[in-house]
Amino acid sequence: MSLRGGPCLRRGARVAFNADCDNLISEENFSTVTDALPFATKKINFQRKMIMSKSLLRSCLLPLLAAIPLCVSAAPVTITTTVSGAVRTWDHDAIILDELGMWQDFETLPYQMTVQSTFDPAVIHGISDGDGVRYDRTYVSVLFTVGEMTYKKEKFGTTTILSTPTEFRHSVEALPWLSFHTWFNAPQGPLNGDYLAPRQLSHSSEEAGVISARYDSMAPEHHIVSWLTTSGTTSTVSITSAVPEPGQWAMLGVGLLMVSAVARRATRGHGSVRA
Repeated sequence: MSLRGGPCLRRGARVAFNADCDNLISEENFSTVTDALPFATKKINFQRKMIMSKSLLRSCLLPLLAAIPLCVSAAPVTITTTVSGAVRTWDHDAIILDELGMWQDFETLPYQMTVQSTFDPAVIHGISDGDGVRYDRTYVSVLFTVGEMTYKKEKFGTTTILSTPTEFRHSVEALPWLSFHTWFNAPQGPLNGDYLAPRQLSHSSEEAGVISARYDSMAPEHHIVSWLTTSGTTSTVSITSAVPEPGQWAMLGVGLLMVSAVARRATRGHGSVRA
């Protein structure tokens, strides 16, 4: 229906339309609608915030839960080699013992050197070279005793492993200018090809092992290299891998269950949105 006529007729139609609207929305209804609008707006905003919070929590929680099994299942390897015997005056020069703070006047004294390295081979990858397999940024410790004097050092350094069927060599760099080496000799060949395989070995003979300490002054104008090398009558090799305790296994199971539950819930949510 079209409105035709002069201005007066069109003005009258607008007045009638406005009157109908006023009758439709009474004062009581208008107040009810205006009172409900803020509540509805607040509810929509609250729902939006809840959806955003759940999404943020899910995005942060999933990586955290996924990291729990990785942390629990990490298995650092600890390699400990010990050689003991007697050191004689002609087995060394005075410089290296002086650098170690162990200088003493003697002909023959008992000694014991223990070298230990701890690292996770899944994180720190070995680099093969002519002297064995080198691992950087390993936690190393050296305990060297000659007579009543002891040198001890613990730090992050380099570890080098060389394993043959009859020999196991373990070297660490305690300082850039100071390194320690231990050899475990096994003439009967009890060593296998996996040099990181867990094992507990010991051997006693006149040539059961060898120790060596090397000092390099690294000074271009006055370069000094000093060695201490001697054989040992007793040597041991201990290679252990950390085994998770029952509590850690329980944490691993809980982490996996929570990851699967969150992933299942997220998949179900995506499916309902698509439907």
